[in-house]
Amino acid sequence: MASKEQGARAGGAVRSGKRSRRKTGRKPSSRNRLGLWTRLPDDDTWSDWVSHLDRRRQPVPLNELVRSGSAFPLLWALPDGYQQTDRPRLLKQLTKLAGKQHSAPGAIAGRLDDWLDTAPGRVPDSLFALECLGWAHGLPRLAATLTPDLWRTLFTQLNAIVRDTAALNLSDIPLPYQILRGELPLTLAYLFPEFGTSRELQRLAARTLSKGVVELTDGAGMLHADNIEWSRPLLACWTRAALISDVAGCSCFNEAARNQYQWMIQQTLRLTRSDGTQVFSDSFAGDWCPDLFAAALTQSSDPEDREIAHCILPGKLGKGGARKRRKLPSPFVYSEWAETCVMRTKWSRKSPQFALTFDRGTLTMELSNAGQVLWSGDTTPQVRIAGKEHKVQSDWIEICTFSDEDVDYLELEADYGHQWRVQRQMLLARTGTFFFMADAVLGPRSEQIEYDLTLSLADEVTFERDEPTWDGLLGADRPLATVLPLALPEWQKISGRGRLATDGQTLRLSQAAAARRLYAPVFFDLSPKRLLEKRTWRPLTVAEQLEIQPPDVAVGYRVQSGRSQWMIYRALADRANRSLLGQNIFHEFVFAKFDTDGLVQELIEIE
Repeated sequence: MASKEQGARAGGAVRSGKRSRRKTGRKPSSRNRLGLWTRLPDDDTWSDWVSHLDRRRQPVPLNELVRSGSAFPLLWALPDGYQQTDRPRLLKQLTKLAGKQHSAPGAIAGRLDDWLDTAPGRVPDSLFALECLGWAHGLPRLAATLTPDLWRTLFTQLNAIVRDTAALNLSDIPLPYQILRGELPLTLAYLFPEFGTSRELQRLAARTLSKGVVELTDGAGMLHADNIEWSRPLLACWTRAALISDVAGCSCFNEAARNQYQWMIQQTLRLTRSDGTQVFSDSFAGDWCPDLFAAALTQSSDPEDREIAHCILPGKLGKGGARKRRKLPSPFVYSEWAETCVMRTKWSRKSPQFALTFDRGTLTMELSNAGQVLWSGDTTPQVRIAGKEHKVQSDWIEICTFSDEDVDYLELEADYGHQWRVQRQMLLARTGTFFFMADAVLGPRSEQIEYDLTLSLADEVTFERDEPTWDGLLGADRPLATVLPLALPEWQKISGRGRLATDGQTLRLSQAAAARRLYAPVFFDLSPKRLLEKRTWRPLTVAEQLEIQPPDVAVGYRVQSGRSQWMIYRALADRANRSLLGQNIFHEFVFAKFDTDGLVQELIEIE
């Protein structure tokens, strides 16, 4: 018998307890013993990878996670500018591909080379972010069409984009940041759980999405006025992420973020007009998107949200199911942090609605009635003192806010420089159905004050003045509101104090006075029963210690529309015990109504 040494010399292998690996032309497997792919499939394992993707039943495509609706979720609340680019066709093709509609993968594969060439230099805007999502959702189907190298290049590029977003800032580009660093990694992890990197991508997505929801909202789900234009696109991003997380068995939100996301659903409902569009919006992002709202409501654990949706949304969402008529939260919402306020007389689709944002020194307002926007846009008052224009020098800050079953009220103040300031009062009456707005220009000395307020009327709305008087009627195909400029005399023949007139689609109120203070109130009657009835108003005499006070100290008005009558008092100088219509008043502001017996009933008193 030959010895071990001889056997070795003869070319036999000597076993020493360790197995030697034979060198072959076959590369190691791309999968480990747990079945996870440790790296991208190479050319040798590519056919196995394509077969695997074709056979697997999970994950379910995104569009199949939505219970109803025909629009692919990537097309929810598309950002402004989408229609003005040459790239919408690409996004639509990608959504069809991802949704397994009748779209041949080969038809879009030809565009991939160009996209990959330009992607590294693209500005990370919202459209680019959505394209990344579209390519990610299309990856499973594209595996059978693209070459292995091109598919791997696309997959690698999308992961590189996720990594590169670490240099981006949430506050600068909230929507692209949330999509590229939150929704995109979550999508890649969801679609390709086979890769060992999926858990890391899930954790990154959860951190990013949670941070976005918490930092972009006020603690009650309201976005800051700066980001209100992104309300629906952000809701779409977070809703898609929530749908994926539910199926994937992971959470894309921490507890605080999940709570804020659900609050945001209700706040988005508050910011909705009767036709389903978003307040302040006349662009693509604010269009009515019923599929988005339907999907978001499935994520809400609060039955009040669905009840509110039944009350205020158009179409099927406004008619679905029997209503339980539960007591709903107040329609009024005000957020000092978000610099946003919404008033509504009740949860009804055609009820009067007022919305306001007051960021960056600008008062953006919108008033609707009977399902029609009356006016919307910048209402920051223009003030000239002694012939010199004074502009806002500060943020608008809250002086007072109040809400009960009768009225919603908010008062703001801004510095106009050189010790001049303006206070804006806004009051929506839930009982009585009217809106009152007034500006008080307050200064340190008597000067020539010139005041202008402009309201941008909606396209369909016209203003028709009852020609002998300064008041008029706002309407479209029907009367919608009457406008009473209370500081002007009722009759136009009494001139010299100002005017109310239109210039195109702009309604302008102008007033002037040589005084230390000026008050410019406007009364909008929104009651359909009173719109064609007789109306009138009168200034009231205000006395203090038996002496009549000038209008830069205190003012009072009596307003009548049909059988309804109201009394308004505003102190412009320091508060004092003054009399008005036999009433002793020590408050700064009083708004009251007269009952059928002629007695005064206060709706609101501000000390």
